[in-house]
Amino acid sequence: MQTNKHKINNYERALRKIAVERLYINPAFFSQFSLAYIATNENIRYEIGLTETNKKSILTIAGSGDQPIFYSLNGAKDIDTFDISFCSKVIMDIKSIALKTLTRDQYIQLLKKLYKSKDIQSVIYMDKIVTEIPNDTKYFLEKTNKSTIFKHPSFDIEDSSTGSMLTVEEFEKAKKTINSPFNFIWTDIKNLHKKLEKQYDIINLSNLFDYKKPETIYNTIQNLKDYIKIGGHIIVSTEVESFKLKPDHFIQPFNKLKKETDDINIIKKEEKTSKTIVFMIQRTK
Repeated sequence: MQTNKHKINNYERALRKIAVERLYINPAFFSQFSLAYIATNENIRYEIGLTETNKKSILTIAGSGDQPIFYSLNGAKDIDTFDISFCSKVIMDIKSIALKTLTRDQYIQLLKKLYKSKDIQSVIYMDKIVTEIPNDTKYFLEKTNKSTIFKHPSFDIEDSSTGSMLTVEEFEKAKKTINSPFNFIWTDIKNLHKKLEKQYDIINLSNLFDYKKPETIYNTIQNLKDYIKIGGHIIVSTEVESFKLKPDHFIQPFNKLKKETDDINIIKKEEKTSKTIVFMIQRTK
């Protein structure tokens, strides 16, 4: 079940409008409009399965929209999302509306066509969902007409065993579970904690730390740990090969955290099939 507790004031609405208009003039102007993937190649079932999610409060990266969808499927009761790119909100909104409106075959065809199109509104089946898309996303699509806003993943999006495509059973469950777009907080990781108003059971940062300096990793965990409930987790993932290339990238800030704080515990998990490493940073008190 989703909530809309992060209220957007008039000032933020104005900023969104100005930002979108600047993008319309210069598509490369903001990293806040980085192209979004239409599907994730993360082992999302494994990552989410590491923690108890039923009836839990979740803050997750929006990404391709798959993270909040799978948290919802696993019984999360309260889901907020965040991302630096507004394009992530767009694909997330499209998916959440398409899930309850289209058949699974139509849903797959929609996603396959989206990455090829520079005219998103004309893509097959968009006419079936456009009326229910949130106004800010609809405005964005109008302003970015004839622009590419999605990336294509390097895998078959129809293969539910390797990617994030919902199985038949998952799709039917999603149709009953997801009844409105997910709440979205538009921010980068550096300022995320400034936008939060409550504590969560789980904060999923996905693989964001792959692209951050060790000091940024340390500061981010320090800033976010007070927004985790006691016993809750911050989830961080990376690929085994990435970890082997630069282990100190993660180990250095995590060791510093354990040395300087007495209220967190860090657990490292590895899934060998998908070559995924997940760090679970638990708040203990």
